Amino acid sequence: MINTKIFECDNDDLEYDFYESEVLTENVLKDVEEKFGIKLPETYIELMKAKNGGMISFQNNTYYFEYMNPHDGEHCRSSLNIFQLRGITLDKIGIGCTFEMIEEWEYPEDIVILLHEGHYCVCLDYRNYNGNNPPVSYIDLEVELDVIVADDFEELINNLTVDIDDDDEEYENDEEHIAYEEEVKIFDRNEFEGLFERYQDEIEIVDGIHYFLTSAGDSEWFIKQLKKAINSNHVFVVEETVHALIGILKKYKKTVFLHNVKKDIEEIAQVVYNSEEYDVNKYSIRLKSYIENYII
Repeated sequence: MINTKIFECDNDDLEYDFYESEVLTENVLKDVEEKFGIKLPETYIELMKAKNGGMISFQNNTYYFEYMNPHDGEHCRSSLNIFQLRGITLDKIGIGCTFEMIEEWEYPEDIVILLHEGHYCVCLDYRNYNGNNPPVSYIDLEVELDVIVADDFEELINNLTVDIDDDDEEYENDEEHIAYEEEVKIFDRNEFEGLFERYQDEIEIVDGIHYFLTSAGDSEWFIKQLKKAINSNHVFVVEETVHALIGILKKYKKTVFLHNVKKDIEEIAQVVYNSEEYDVNKYSIRLKSYIENYII
């Protein structure tokens, strides 16, 4: 029995889970399996029907495994932080990223990438397997490590646990805790608008986008600011702008509000569709889907 509760988390940002793909349908599943030329594990399909990819609960996202180091023959114990899982979709947000990762990063063929971060990935490994329940492998290109970490997907998911090596810092006193919390910057509208008029400070703009996205306020005004941010010279800002737009679409889906700001949203989306930057354009398919299904 697969653990379908792994996505449950109290983090407020999960309302804007940018790793989540559109709802899985039988047609999409068929297209994905035909493109890869494989059958996906039933347990993975079951989980993705509950939620098609997304962030994993911070309370239980660590997987411990043992392996034989191929370089020195020593027995090792290690852990993986499975902070998100890619959904069943051919776009680059989901497992469709595999094709580009194989081409650009030179990962081996006959794998399906579930998690990719920098120089390593966690994947369903079909290299020496012909069925629908392959082992799960960890491939680290930087240290040339390629090992099986779980007999199948179900073993990986059902053995996610708390990170026992993650020491929760204890504040020595309440004053230190309060001081830490006060480091979070509070923006007002004029200050945020001024960032676009005076200079392009990408860190402050991104902080401002996140602040107004997660704050109760005038969302129509916020979308006007996103129209400015989407034209930034900093990919970091543009990508955060796309995240924010997706958050708005999910928050107000099928409401009159989205209908009223449809033109602004489509102008922002057009920049994404036309972008030559992979980190921006990769959201195109997903963004089109949200706009088509969430704006009435």
